[in-house]
Parts: sequence; C-alpha cells; structure tokens
Amino acid sequence: MDGILQDVKYGWRMLWKNPAFTAIAVIVIALGIGANTAIFSLVDAVLLRPLPFADPDRLLVIWEDASFMGFPRNTPAPANFVDWKKENGVFSDMAALADRGLNLTGDGNPEKLDGYAASWNVFTILGVKPMLGRTFLPEEDGPGGQKVVLIGYGLWLRRFGGDAALVGREVRLNDEKYRVIGVMPPGFHIAFEGKDSEVWVPLAFGEEQWAQRGSHFLYVIARLNRGVSLQEARADMNVIMHRLAREYPDSNRDMGARVETLKEQSVGEVRRGLLVLLIAVACVLLIACANVANLLLSRTTGRNREIAVRTALGAGGFRVARQLLTENLMLAGVGGLFGVALAWWSFAFLQQLIPADLALAAALRLDVRVLVFTLVATVATGLLFGLAPVRQSVRLNLNEALKEGGARAGFGRSHMRNFLVLSEVALSFILLVGAVLLIRSFVNLRWIDPGFQSKGVLTLHVALSPSKYRDASKRAAFFDQALDKLRSLPGVKGLAFTSALPLVWKGGSSSFVVEGRPRPTDTLPYDANDRVVSPRYMQVIGMKLRMGRFFEETDGPQSQPVAIINETMAGCTSPMITRSVNASNTASTIHCSRGS
Repeated sequence: MDGILQDVKYGWRMLWKNPAFTAIAVIVIALGIGANTAIFSLVDAVLLRPLPFADPDRLLVIWEDASFMGFPRNTPAPANFVDWKKENGVFSDMAALADRGLNLTGDGNPEKLDGYAASWNVFTILGVKPMLGRTFLPEEDGPGGQKVVLIGYGLWLRRFGGDAALVGREVRLNDEKYRVIGVMPPGFHIAFEGKDSEVWVPLAFGEEQWAQRGSHFLYVIARLNRGVSLQEARADMNVIMHRLAREYPDSNRDMGARVETLKEQSVGEVRRGLLVLLIAVACVLLIACANVANLLLSRTTGRNREIAVRTALGAGGFRVARQLLTENLMLAGVGGLFGVALAWWSFAFLQQLIPADLALAAALRLDVRVLVFTLVATVATGLLFGLAPVRQSVRLNLNEALKEGGARAGFGRSHMRNFLVLSEVALSFILLVGAVLLIRSFVNLRWIDPGFQSKGVLTLHVALSPSKYRDASKRAAFFDQALDKLRSLPGVKGLAFTSALPLVWKGGSSSFVVEGRPRPTDTLPYDANDRVVSPRYMQVIGMKLRMGRFFEETDGPQSQPVAIINETMAGCTSPMITRSVNASNTASTIHCSRGS
C-alpha cells in the first residue's frame, strides 16, 4: 500500500506538471466515457430495467394477428376476449382496457384527460397498489355500477395540489359525477400505441357490448402461469383463434393471435436504434482511447531518459509498469468524473428518445447500475490506452535511451503509433459512413410527399361529452357553430374537421363490397380505414384530387351518401368512379383521390 500511495502522489505531480497535456487528455476521455454513460443509461432504462410491476416477465399483451389485412397488432373484439379468457389454459388471469377520453370540469379550467376504461382486475394482474385509496371492485365493473375513478400521481399534483383528502370526493368527468377512490403511485404508467393515461374508470360493459365480434378496440393484458413458457402461450392462443375462425368466419377468418411480453410491446422498434447508438458511442470511446494512447506514447518517449535512469537504479519492469498504469488510471478517473457530469447534463435531451409507453416508468437517472458501468468503463479505458506506453517503456533499450538523441530515435521507430492512427482512421470512417447514411435517410424522409400540406395548418382536438351530445344531430350542430365562430378569427383562411388527423391515427375501419362484384367467400370482406371529414377538409389540408370531385356543402344527411377513396383502394377494387359501394350499410358514391 505504501508503494501504491507513492505511485499516486508521483502520478499526481506528473499530471499537474503538464497541465496542457492533462487537460486535453481529460477532455477526450470525458467525451468518450460521458457519451457511453449517457447512452447506457438510456439502454438500461428502456431495455434492461424491469417494468415496475410484480413479476413483469410474466405480463403479456395479446393482439389479434390480422397481418393479411396489414394489422399484425389488431385490437381484439370484446367477444373474442371473452372466449380467450374462458378457454385458455396458460394464463392465471386476463384483463381488458379501452381508450377513454374524459373532460374534467368543475374546479379550475376545463381539461381534456387521456385515460383508459379497464376491467376491475387489471391492477391485480399488474400487481400494483394505489398510493392512496383502493382499486376497482367487481361490482363497479358492470352496467349500473357506481361511477368511480382512479387518477394518476401527476394529475393529482398538477390539478389537485397533492390533496390527500381528494379520495372519497367527487369530480365531474364528461358532465357526470365520479367518485375518486384512489391515487396511483408515482412512476405508474401503462400505455398502448403511444397513448398516455392519467385517469382510469371501470370498463362496465353489458352483455350486448361483450357480445360484439365485429368491433375491434380492446387492449388485453394477461399474466402467465408459472412454469408456462411464452411459446406455449402462443400455441394455446392460436389454437383458440383457429377454432373461432371456424365458428365465426365473418369476423375471424384468417385471424391469429399475437402474444408478446409487456416489455416487448412497450419498447417496440426502439430497441434496434438504441443498440446502434450504443455501438456508435463504443466506437467513439475506442477512438478516444487511441487518441490518448498516442498522446501518452509521445509523452512517454520524452520520458525515456527518466525511465532508463530509474531502471538503471534498480527499478524492475513491473515497478515501472505499475507507476505508469497508476498515472493512466488517475487520468481516466478524472475524465470519468467529468464524463458522469456530462452524461447527467444530457439526460434532459435523451429523455425525449424514450417511447411514450415507457416515458414515466423509465426515467433516466444515475443509479448504482449506471455508476458501476461507468466505473468499469473508466478502468477499462485507463488500461486500454495505457497498454501501449507501458509496453514501450518495458521494452526500452537502456543504452540507446541514455545516449543523447535517443528519445528522437525511439520516436521514429514507434510502430505502435502507426497502428493507433490506422485504428482511429478506420473507426472514424465507420462512424462517418453510418452518419452519412442516417443523414441521407433523414433527408429522404423530409422530402417524402405525404399527400397533404402541413405548413400553416393548426389543429385543435375537441372531445365532446357523450352524456351531453348523445345525438348525432347535436354533435353536428356543435361543430357547425364552432366552425362559424372560428371563421371570424383574423388570419383564418379555411376551416374543417376530421375524425382522425393524418399520420396521428390510422382512423376507424369499415368493410365494403363493390356494386356488381360478388361478395368474397374465401376471405373476409374488403376492409378499409376511414375518416369522417367536413366539406373543404381536403382543400384546407392541401390534398390533391386525381379524379372526381371534392365534398360539397350539399353533401349532407338528406343527400345521397358519398365517399372519396385513395389510389391504393382504387387499385385494389379496380376503377370505380361514380360507382356504388356498401360501406357500413350505407350506399356511397366513390370518388378517387390521392390520400396520405
């Protein structure tokens, strides 16, 4: 220990003696270690850290597999969920959820909240208990049950000031009174398809709603039995779906089941991008090591006479190597400390790269796992860039080093320096090629024509209370009045509304048949995503019309129903301008347009 302490003191004096070299080396190391620490913290939060639920590896999400229609993750129909829950032999329990938008009114300004309607057992399956109060009871999850609500921790703080007395009080959601029965703990977060959640209410379906097999809108969570593998669960669910396809061909023909872990569903396609980032910053760290190793080789060459004298006075090769490695590890340690600070500073930006499904549960932080990674990376870095100068010092020729000019001769014969330079160039070239390809992809995406113009177009999301606007006529009157008032605003050139914005949601779907063409018998009926829009919507959003005409003000409830299709649908159904189809039991005249 005395020898190590002496090495530390001497190494500190040598680093302090050369402040320019030390500063440059520390900056290079800090950039390399900081980048790796930052990206590893992101990878750890998203890919490695378990979800904050009980036995998260046994939590699964089940979808209908309608790949033949372009929906590999299709939301299940209520009746299919009932059959899954009744017939499966691999799950201890299953729960269903559905999107539910709620307008909060009363205390303060009105606020639209995103949430889910959930079956009463969903929190039991997840293994989550509320921070305050309780979760749903079975009798509350049915028609006529008491209207209760669970609220999220963030909403509780933001809207209600963290008032513990909120539990038991009533709030007004969609113009109806709901009793608050609990507040979920901080960090609790569950979302599907990027849709956040701040409130949860009971699903409360009746027999007629559970019997629906043609409407697909549920999300299904299941907990796997102990000792059952994921492959067994997939096989069991596909057997059930094959039976349903035979019994209900109109709605389930060619349907399968897609079973994946909740973690896999939450991470989605971001896994590949994170791994690419991790490889990229690893290359950056190797380049940093090569840079520092080159600097140390030059510095060690200048210390050849010093090392030769120490060796001549009796210092062995191990003693000299230990001294140099101590200096290198100290240099790496200082760079590692600055790297941790750099990584912490970058968390605000990196948090935006986390999928919305994990944004709250996977918050970035410098926990023990990240710090252990940084420590290992720091030690490995110190050893890696220190091997070259140590090797050169141990193999030093004493006679040549003690001669005048020996330092310059040793510098010229350094083959290690050439190897390090070539390594830097090769790694930099790899990163450069990857960066150019990514930039090219980004530029290509920017120049893709989405079929509409977004410049100068503003959007406003409006959710009407289902209790106040039950009739379609009332809803239509509301939007007509809203458009009339908004037209008077200065700078407004055009107004329209739609049920789904482009690139935000795929919209609903409807089956259809073409007039004069037999109904398909070997497959499901034709199916297409649809949006409901007001007149002038396509002109406002800048969509182009290939054939036919746009919607007009005369296209109303009393006129013949009309529809506009895109070129994809026109190509699938053959030219059908001014022909008739039956969509959602309504005969519609078809016009052809280029849609998004």
